[in-house]
Amino acid sequence: MARYFILSFKTLWYLYRERPVVVVCQNPSVVLAALLATTSRIQGFFLMVDRHSNFKIRFRSSSKLKWKVFHFISDYSIRLADLTIVTNSEARNYVESLGGKCVVLPDKMPSDLSADAIDLKGDVNFLFICSFDGDEPVDAVLNAFKRLTDKYCIYITGNYKKYDNWKKYVHAGNIRFLGFVGEEDYLRYLNSVDATIVLTNMPMTLNCGSYESVKACKPQIVADSTVIKEWFRSGAVYVDPNDETSIYNGIIEIIERLDELKNEQEEFCRTVESDWLVLDERVRQMVYELSGHQL
Repeated sequence: MARYFILSFKTLWYLYRERPVVVVCQNPSVVLAALLATTSRIQGFFLMVDRHSNFKIRFRSSSKLKWKVFHFISDYSIRLADLTIVTNSEARNYVESLGGKCVVLPDKMPSDLSADAIDLKGDVNFLFICSFDGDEPVDAVLNAFKRLTDKYCIYITGNYKKYDNWKKYVHAGNIRFLGFVGEEDYLRYLNSVDATIVLTNMPMTLNCGSYESVKACKPQIVADSTVIKEWFRSGAVYVDPNDETSIYNGIIEIIERLDELKNEQEEFCRTVESDWLVLDERVRQMVYELSGHQL
């Protein structure tokens, strides 16, 4: 709690000293967004909040005090911000339903993901980009791979020690837990596999791993949601993240269509970067029209 007071004081002092006309902040932190929303009404600067996916929708109806406080602060900052940036139209609809003004701008593609390749075990290798959070269907994915032969291997990133069931899979010949890997090793695996798996059942979410998969031109297995299909509309196989059979069928489809999907992803990588530049220019124009200042 003391950290919040110290950082809030430093932020307020900076704003008082610099007197900015436009302020851009990221949320998280929800506390920072609320602080700036309040201060913007006093100092009169234009506030743009890059909201990404920090909405905690699944806790909207929770009776726990911390989630009630979170959503109170979150809704407050949404209403007072002059403009909120989100990554998809579903999130935009949510923000606007709370009285906020919103614009859609997905994350920009990573600039460079090149790295030396490494030899992997399988004939077809998958990288499961995972953090072992509750929204990721780890058991469904790994059980699907247990149904395959050792020709088809999965490498899983993330701290698997916080996943209770990891010992069930360590003896499978085609399943390998990498643990937390540094950026260089992560990129080497990303560049060496044939395809990726990036799955979440969290609404209104576009995962960083999917952007990285596109940039690396790797076909990917992703959740069959409107939000994901809206942006990652090519080079992907869409599955029900809560259904092991759907995931298994998605793996088989990747294997059978691998060359075709690689070509799709390479073409999509080229088009999505130009699409993003158009959206970025639209956001800049919107800020100018609302604030009278250019970014």
